[in-house]
Amino acid sequence: MFSQFIIIFFGIWVIFLPAIKGLCWIGKILFSFLTGYVILTIEGILFSLFHIHWSLWGFIIVPILFFIISIKFGRFENKNEFFSFNYFSLFLIILGLFGITFAFIKGCGNSMDLLYFWGVKGLRFALSSGIDVKFLKNEFSIHTHINYPPLLPIQYAFSVLFAGKFCWKTAPLFSVLWLLIGSGLIYSILQYKRKDNNIATIGSAYWTLCMASSLIYSKSGGNAEAPLLVFVSIAVISILIEEEIGPQAIWISSISLAGAVLTKIEGSLFAVWIFFGILIRDWKLGVLKNLKHLLKIFWLSLLVVILWITFLVINNIPLQDPAREKFGNISFSHIDEILSSFFPNLNVGTYGFSWILPLISFWIKRKYLKKCIPALFVGFGSILFIFIYYLHLQNNVNAIIGWTLPRLIQPVLSVFIISAIVVLEEEN
Repeated sequence: MFSQFIIIFFGIWVIFLPAIKGLCWIGKILFSFLTGYVILTIEGILFSLFHIHWSLWGFIIVPILFFIISIKFGRFENKNEFFSFNYFSLFLIILGLFGITFAFIKGCGNSMDLLYFWGVKGLRFALSSGIDVKFLKNEFSIHTHINYPPLLPIQYAFSVLFAGKFCWKTAPLFSVLWLLIGSGLIYSILQYKRKDNNIATIGSAYWTLCMASSLIYSKSGGNAEAPLLVFVSIAVISILIEEEIGPQAIWISSISLAGAVLTKIEGSLFAVWIFFGILIRDWKLGVLKNLKHLLKIFWLSLLVVILWITFLVINNIPLQDPAREKFGNISFSHIDEILSSFFPNLNVGTYGFSWILPLISFWIKRKYLKKCIPALFVGFGSILFIFIYYLHLQNNVNAIIGWTLPRLIQPVLSVFIISAIVVLEEEN
């Protein structure tokens, strides 16, 4: 676990950029983590693409150069004070983090996918000093989702390079770290929008408690759900309140979207939904921006997608996951099974109560929902994607939905909660 705190030095150079001067010092540090993971993953892919062996010093060289350049041409500013949490919000956050930590330590919320492929790929990459192409192309590795983006395996591989071994028992706690980063960043971004930080503290606490419950219920300890959840959530919230927090929103959303794309294939889908959501929102609000503005947000996401696809193509790794159902081979014969299994699996660890606040907020503040169109596109677009995906299933429909839906629905709940917080802040 200690190796993960080194990641902050991969992204610490961002604190000297004027683009994020509005974040409080806690927010700057946590955003350094997100940036560090994106930098580390890009390095890992590039090194493997050019057959450069991974090493701790090899990974650190580039961030050191960024750090030197940022010190020379930037400066550290902390114009925004860190507002204190109210005690109730702090209690909820501690409760959520304690609960998820206890569950993952006891093993009752851990993911089988950690043993199935996430941890295995991380360990193999570390032992091979790079992305192990031979392992991915081995016929017995078909279950490891060989075309998945490599952010989490590279995160695990880095910990192995640092510690000399991989600790399977503590790996699920990486998900707790991601939840902590998400909670702190959501608060930092929200409290910058208003000097009255009550909604920022209560909102971030509610998000933390709901996501902790969901991650435990969906057995996501140690898999890629937590990082994907955080990257998407931070991207969405910075885009929703872009007008209030200014130019830094572009930098934050750009890094976060790139992280989402590098974490799971769904991240690219979320980026597409957000892109069209921004276009529709700005058109509805009569503030349609030029293409240059969108490019500033999505250029890095597009770049890392091209980078990963290039790596796959050069190494003759299939772009479509051979372990998945064939795309386009759908059947409507089991719609009744899908619908009967869908709604019961929206539990998210709170018997569905996590959905109540967002839905009530949408109704009460419905005149402000235009502002949240990018988030709503992610939410409803994801539900549509999930439903289409389930139409591809040929057998074991109920079992597969019961296993996958609690995880797939988490980003939807997250962006709905974030949208609710944003609309509730209006007129406050």
